[in-house]
Amino acid sequence: MFGTVRHLYAYRIYGIHTCLNVVTGERGTASAVLLRSGEVIDGVELARARRGAGRRSGARLHDHELARGPGNLVTALGAHMGDDGARFDAEPYALAPRPAGTRGVVVRGLRVGVGTPGGALPFDWRFWLEGEASVSRYVAHKSLRAGKG
Repeated sequence: MFGTVRHLYAYRIYGIHTCLNVVTGERGTASAVLLRSGEVIDGVELARARRGAGRRSGARLHDHELARGPGNLVTALGAHMGDDGARFDAEPYALAPRPAGTRGVVVRGLRVGVGTPGGALPFDWRFWLEGEASVSRYVAHKSLRAGKG
């Protein structure tokens, strides 16, 4: 996260999932955006195969679920820890711009899994496009579910 703008920062969380951040700030300053989900537009069957044949509790995943959540997004993309430092604006990550007028309304909400022990206010650092089906649902941190935050 201290690298050059538009580069990826790959890291492992909980010793299980690889996540990707895109560096957004000046070199030497920690500033990045976590890639939380995506819509698979091309290569659906490849993404499905990468997700383990698309099975969840015996049911087939819907296309909009293939890259839902940071770990699932990385798996669907076929990304890995070796992508740390790759340019986000170059192949294979470069994205075609959305057609004009299709951007949607950006909404914000609480970060998933970020707690507020001690009564601090929750962090509303989660952004997504309103109505986007691939966005994972919000699950409050255990301290908030228990009414402690």
